[in-house]
Amino acid sequence: AFHGYARQQGVLNENKALLNARNELNMFEGIGWFQALQVEYDEFRAIDLRAGLYTGAAWAAIKTDETILTFRLGAGLVWESLPTDDSR
Repeated sequence: AFHGYARQQGVLNENKALLNARNELNMFEGIGWFQALQVEYDEFRAIDLRAGLYTGAAWAAIKTDETILTFRLGAGLVWESLPTDDSR
């Protein structure tokens, strides 16, 4: 999770938040299933709120004690809430 809030010379110039969550279920050796969620808010972009939900297959191509390289392929759904006025 991340939240950025900044003022410069008393003027607000950043107010945004980002949340990412992911879960993977290993089904076979190196092959599994993933689900991911992303929620984003940014007061200074032309969007009030964006939420995405994704799912698909995952493959751990390299898995050692020091290194994990995973490829993911899937699909998702994104919902956006746009501002109702022209203030941005």
